[in-house]
Amino acid sequence: MGRVEIRFDPAFVEEAVFLALRARQQAGEGQPANAFFAEREALYTMQGGADEREAAFVRLARRYFEQLQLPALFRQRLEELPVVAQRVEIVLVRRVWNRKEERVELFVRPGASELIPATTVDIGLQAARILEPAWLVAFLRHELWHVADMLDPAFAYDPHPDAGGDASVAEQDLLRERFRLLWAVWTDGRMRRRGWPTPVQEAARRRAYDGAFAGWEPAHRDAAWQRLAARDNWTQQELLLQLVEVKRCGS
Repeated sequence: MGRVEIRFDPAFVEEAVFLALRARQQAGEGQPANAFFAEREALYTMQGGADEREAAFVRLARRYFEQLQLPALFRQRLEELPVVAQRVEIVLVRRVWNRKEERVELFVRPGASELIPATTVDIGLQAARILEPAWLVAFLRHELWHVADMLDPAFAYDPHPDAGGDASVAEQDLLRERFRLLWAVWTDGRMRRRGWPTPVQEAARRRAYDGAFAGWEPAHRDAAWQRLAARDNWTQQELLLQLVEVKRCGS
C-alpha cells in the first residue's frame, strides 16, 4: 500500500490547534493550552527576522497539531480506502471559510498511470470541523469514497460525461445535480453496510431524493432507492442511465 503525503495548510493547522486547545481548556484540561500559549508568547521576543519568527510559529502549531493527533483523522480515512491510498500521491487540506466552500476534489495530471500515480486530492474544510470529529470522519469517508470510485477502473469514470444528449445547458446542469444525488445515495448505502455513520441523515437524503425524482411513481421511486443503495457496484454510465426515467417522466 502506498504512503500518501498529506500537506496541511498552515492557516488550517494554526486555527485547528487554537480551537482544539481552547475546547480542552474549557473542559478542564488547561495544561496543554497553557503550555502552547506560553511557548507562542515567547516567540514574539525571539531573535531574527520576521520570516524566521513566522516559520517558528508554523513549527510550533504543527508540533501541537501532531501532539493532538489531528492528522490521524485524515490518515485513517485514507487507509480505509485502499484505492485512494494506492493511487493518490498528495492530499492537500486547506482552510475555507464557510460550509458552501467545503469540498473534496480529485486532480489527475497528464501522464498518470497505475504504476506512477500523479494524483492530488484537494480538501477544503473549515478548521472548526476539528471540533466535530464524528461529522468530520463521516464527511471524509463519504467524499473520499467518491474519489475511490473515480480512481477505480470498474466505475469507468469520465469527468465530462454526456448527461443528457441534446438537453439545454440548464437541463444538463439539473441532470448533473441529480446524478450527484444518485451517487450520494449509493455511497450512503455502502457506508451503512460498513457500519459507518453518514454525513447526511438518511431521512434528509430521502427528502432530497423524493424531491428530485418527484416525477416517478412512488412505488418505482421506492424500488429505485432500495436498488441504488443496496448494490455494491455501479458504473458511472449505469448511474447516468437511471436519469433516463426522469426525462421520460418530463420532470
